[in-house]
Amino acid sequence: MADVSTALKWGPGFVGMSIGLAMYGVLVRQFLFYTMAFPRDKRLVNYTCTLQPSWDLSTNLVSRFMVSFLVQCFYAHRVWMICGRSKLLTSIVLFVALAALVFGVCTCLTCPSFDDL
Repeated sequence: MADVSTALKWGPGFVGMSIGLAMYGVLVRQFLFYTMAFPRDKRLVNYTCTLQPSWDLSTNLVSRFMVSFLVQCFYAHRVWMICGRSKLLTSIVLFVALAALVFGVCTCLTCPSFDDL
C-alpha cells in the first residue's frame, strides 16, 4: 500500500477547520450586532440566540429542531397577539410546531449514527 502524503491526510481537515472558524466568526458578529441593535429584547429571546449546536450529528439535529420549535412558539405568540387572542389560529400553529418537534426528535432517534457505519 502506498504512503499517503501529509497534505492529503491533513489538507481537507485544515480547509474544513478554516471554513468552520470563518463561519463561527460570522456567527459571533451576528450575535453582537443583534445584542447591540435590540438591547430591549427579553432575556429569553436574547439567550435563545446564544444556543450553540454541538459537534455530534444527532445532538446537532435535535438542537435545530428545538430552536425551530422555539421560533414557532414565538410566532404563535405573535399570532395570539395580532389576531385578537384567537385560540383556533394559535392552537393550529402550536400543534404544527409540536408535531414538527416530535417528528424531528423521532427521526433523530431512529436514524443510525455514524458510529454504526
